[in-house]
Amino acid sequence: RFKCDWSSDVCSSDLERIVLNLQKQQVPVPNLSVPQVYIAHQGEAARVQALRVTQGLREAGVNAWLGFGERSLRAQMRHANNLGVTYTVVIGEEEAARREVLAKHMATGAEEHIMLEQAHFRLAHMLQQGKA
Repeated sequence: RFKCDWSSDVCSSDLERIVLNLQKQQVPVPNLSVPQVYIAHQGEAARVQALRVTQGLREAGVNAWLGFGERSLRAQMRHANNLGVTYTVVIGEEEAARREVLAKHMATGAEEHIMLEQAHFRLAHMLQQGKA
């Protein structure tokens, strides 16, 4: 396991060197500063489901951000758009009741309803395939 003292520049330069070496070997290195998926949620049941989806995406290697606080879905969608994410997952009260999520491709506006239990698998696959 790699440990760093983030207060020093040593760790940062080590990570930069690792990334440069991977790129020299033509290994694709994702830009981790921009999340791939933003999970927007509204309501307590949706929050619990959003946590599960976020965890599943992260375990699948997807850079996922979870909306926070009591912000409206509209405000969370604006935040996702400003971040430049590829997909926004919306879980409102209706989606939570149906145990599904709405995945929206931010560039094209294409939307897909996905069953909650399959959300992290499906989104990881869609990102891998570059599907809009």
